[in-house]
Amino acid sequence: MATAHGRNPSQPAGQSTRPKMRFRCGAAACHLVAAHMDAIGLMVTAQVGDFLRVTEIGGLDARVLPGQRVLVHGRVDLPGVIAHPPPALAA
Repeated sequence: MATAHGRNPSQPAGQSTRPKMRFRCGAAACHLVAAHMDAIGLMVTAQVGDFLRVTEIGGLDARVLPGQRVLVHGRVDLPGVIAHPPPALAA
């Protein structure tokens, strides 16, 4: 029995649940191609003084961004760090 998160309650936490797959191909070649790709990132929307305002592209969780190092691609690549104003000043 699996929970809503896909983990079996009798299985220790932290262990992943992997499906067991068996293939019978006989004499023919058998191939499985499985892939997952996300298009996530940031796009510059404005320049405010020395800062760039950005918006998210794709399923990006903004809570993990502060403090992350980034590289802004343009005519010249610019290194930077994600920052945001404190809540008291973000009005």
